[in-house]
Amino acid sequence: SLITRVSADTDRLWEFLAFGVVDVSLSLVMLIGLGGVLLSLDWRLGLAMTLPVPLFCWGIFRHGESINRLFLRAWRKWSQVTDVLSDTIPGIRVVKAFNQEDREIDRFGARNKAVTAEFNRIHRTWTTFWPLLMLAVHGTTVVVWGLAIPRLLGDGAALSTGTFVSFLLYTTMFIAPIEIIGQMARTMNRATSSAHRVFEVLDTEPEVRDPVEPVR
Repeated sequence: SLITRVSADTDRLWEFLAFGVVDVSLSLVMLIGLGGVLLSLDWRLGLAMTLPVPLFCWGIFRHGESINRLFLRAWRKWSQVTDVLSDTIPGIRVVKAFNQEDREIDRFGARNKAVTAEFNRIHRTWTTFWPLLMLAVHGTTVVVWGLAIPRLLGDGAALSTGTFVSFLLYTTMFIAPIEIIGQMARTMNRATSSAHRVFEVLDTEPEVRDPVEPVR
């Protein structure tokens, strides 16, 4: 458990701090800026595109809470796999001397299957959530078309073709940051669960303490 926290968990934490923070920050800036541009082009269509965004962010947050628990379970199972290897490989002479190769293979296989099942559960959760999120995001574009076509045909408030084409181009740019934030959410949850495991070690209080005022 300590080995995986020092090696794997710190690496996942570094990956998010080095790349994820930058990507998420740029995406948020683009999202706010492009939202303002869409509202300035046409406030009715702009509201249709921007109002669902907080709902999408809430969905990403709720999904992140559930998948974070799955990541914690997966990392614990991964530590158990490392535990078998750290026992067996340095003690391979003892294993062979007592003819315990099959037993160690079975131990490793059982724990490997357990961690594989956990990661498959994470994969199923993600592959269910992500298409639904993208369906909802692109559904807002369909709503924009439904609101714009009657106006282009002269029914309701006037909307020029040029304005609508510009709006669609900015809409394409507006969707991209939402996709990046959604993708980064998984990386962020991996890093959050890894940070939790790292700080469990850092925050552990020592059982034996030096006295505050030692007596010589």
